[in-house]
Amino acid sequence: VFGLLGLAVLALNLQAEPWMSSRFAQNCATCHAPGRVNVEAKERRCTLSCQGCHTNPNGGGLRNFYGKWAQSRWLNSTYIKGYDLNKKRPAVSGEQRYRPERLKKFIAAKDKKVLKKAIAKGFALVETDARLPESEYDRRSTNEKQVEPLALSRLRMPQDDPWRLRREQPFNAGLDFRYFYLDTDTNGTKRKYSFPMATDLAVSAEPVHKVNLVWESRFLNSPSRVAWDEAYTTESQVRSAYVMVDDLPYNSFAMYGIYRPMFGHYSADHTSLFASATGLNSRSAYKSASIGTAPNVPFVNLHYIKPMSNSAKNQDDGFVLNLGARFVKFGAFFSGSYWDTKADNFSVTTKRKMSSLTGGFTYKFWTFVGDVTQVGKQVVNSRKDKGTVWTFENRFRFYEENYFKVNYETLNTDRTLQEGSATSTAFGVSSFYISSLEFELLYRQLNEKTGGANSKTKTTLAQIHFFF
Repeated sequence: VFGLLGLAVLALNLQAEPWMSSRFAQNCATCHAPGRVNVEAKERRCTLSCQGCHTNPNGGGLRNFYGKWAQSRWLNSTYIKGYDLNKKRPAVSGEQRYRPERLKKFIAAKDKKVLKKAIAKGFALVETDARLPESEYDRRSTNEKQVEPLALSRLRMPQDDPWRLRREQPFNAGLDFRYFYLDTDTNGTKRKYSFPMATDLAVSAEPVHKVNLVWESRFLNSPSRVAWDEAYTTESQVRSAYVMVDDLPYNSFAMYGIYRPMFGHYSADHTSLFASATGLNSRSAYKSASIGTAPNVPFVNLHYIKPMSNSAKNQDDGFVLNLGARFVKFGAFFSGSYWDTKADNFSVTTKRKMSSLTGGFTYKFWTFVGDVTQVGKQVVNSRKDKGTVWTFENRFRFYEENYFKVNYETLNTDRTLQEGSATSTAFGVSSFYISSLEFELLYRQLNEKTGGANSKTKTTLAQIHFFF
């Protein structure tokens, strides 16, 4: 979205962006090869929850092999030969070598040894230069509805399918980089900046299938530092470090380590009114233990948060609960989150209770995400603060993966939850012309009233976002 010096600078993050799963919900080939036939429910991984594309089920961070399939084949507006991160799209199910009529002949003609080898290796994926309507890749693109034996269903998973890649490649890595140009005007004071904003590096290892060891590092910068080397020497931190066991029956998982539990509507803007009110921003990481499940449509997560050993880091102690569902029809989704923690920082106890309701859908070229979050913060023996922030994000697709954006936020206090108010309006364009590269141009106006004083900030932002 947008940004400004200090409190109004958009930072990176490899956060999940809920609009994307809604946008592609009706296209089954977004996540895997077309025409796959589901196995029995307890073995099924198919989901539109965050773990559909990210290693971390809480969303954000390193993209898994399904997420990388999606960004390289679908999050682009054209195909460029020789650019390895930009893949051709898969041909429809009827043109694949594993199409049902061919499989019947193959199974009947081959002996068990040849068949076993074919199941283990898979057929080559047939790709196409044509940019077919996405309706050619929905659930109705094949007439096969029966549940196949697991061994035979693997014949429907070609060599490049994410299901196979995860089992063949025990290591995965990713990068997220943002470069900004900012032109700001705060109550008549104008400034311009051009600088590398932030970089995330991530790596995971799966020494044993279902067991993931994940580490992610974050390098942050500020507008006053324009040299490229300062982007990596100004500030660095561990974004997350955890061990996770997943791909269990009914798509369940368990994890423990340092990461940010899911709560409310994640955004790539760490200075949004949501981030300011909740305190959840690009530096937020907690020592947590989580369990959850996402058996296709519904999902539920429970997180236990404990104080970090380093007293200068987060000392929150409590729990977070997520409950929601994501549907193929209209890409509709809703989720509710509840946060209840207390933190003892240098003899000062702060209690935080927050609740959030998020929902969205895609209708033709329009994708909408809305969120309402109530925040309660009490400093024991001092004061109680409470505020409600509303967030509305709209994206209108006008050509391939190019979008016109209109966003609006309103908070019934100032950004510190004190008496006052704040509203933010932004509009602009976002373009994914080739895979793993986003160009964005936005204009934002932030109006805030605090302590009887009014403030107006106008920001024009241009961003180059590279990720894989």
